[in-house]
Amino acid sequence: PSAITSGDFTMQFRYYQSATAAPVTDSYVQLSGTDVLKFDGASLKNGSGAALASMPVGSWNEIAISRYKGVLHYYLNGVYLSSISHNPVPFRR
Repeated sequence: PSAITSGDFTMQFRYYQSATAAPVTDSYVQLSGTDVLKFDGASLKNGSGAALASMPVGSWNEIAISRYKGVLHYYLNGVYLSSISHNPVPFRR
C-alpha cells in the first residue's frame, strides 16, 4: 500500500504454521525499519514483544495488521487480538 509509511492501511496475508518450533523470534514484519509483528514459534507478538495469540499448528492462519489514526490493530483468522500506538517514521532512501 502506498500509505504504509505515513497513512492508514490494512495488510493481510496467510501463514502456514507447520509445527511448534522452539520459542525463537525468527520472523517479523517491519514498517520503516521498526518491528510491528514477530513470530516466535507458534506465538504471534506485537513489535514490543507482547504476546498476542498462539497460532493453531498444522493449519493456515490469516493475519492482518491495520493502522488507523496512529493505532495498529492486530487480527488472527478474522478475530481482533489487540492494538498498540504506532507513530510512523518517514521513509528515507
